[in-house]
Amino acid sequence: MSRYYENQYYSLTSLASERFANPLVRFSKRLRDKYELEGRGFTGRMLHNIARDGLVLQSLRPTGIIPGSRILDVGCGTGVLLYSLSNLGFRHLLGVDKFIDRDIQYANADGIFS
Repeated sequence: MSRYYENQYYSLTSLASERFANPLVRFSKRLRDKYELEGRGFTGRMLHNIARDGLVLQSLRPTGIIPGSRILDVGCGTGVLLYSLSNLGFRHLLGVDKFIDRDIQYANADGIFS
């Protein structure tokens, strides 16, 4: 992977600061992410136009996934995608990454995944 990502594996960014983010920021991200995944919601669309870091979720829109879907993220890094999906109500989430040496669990507003 270093050949493609220079000095750092791209998906090993920490989500530690996410837990302590302002509730309004977390709520805004949820609205934006919901728009990215479903393509609906005026406020989410406006937030999408301002902060475009949720585009991975937009790429999942054609799959038709719903909160009851089972998701396996191979190469999940620290679980950024899974964390976002969990905040949208998804519960059947699993991520694997050969560069992570131990399980990671994040306590989201609505549950825990690993």
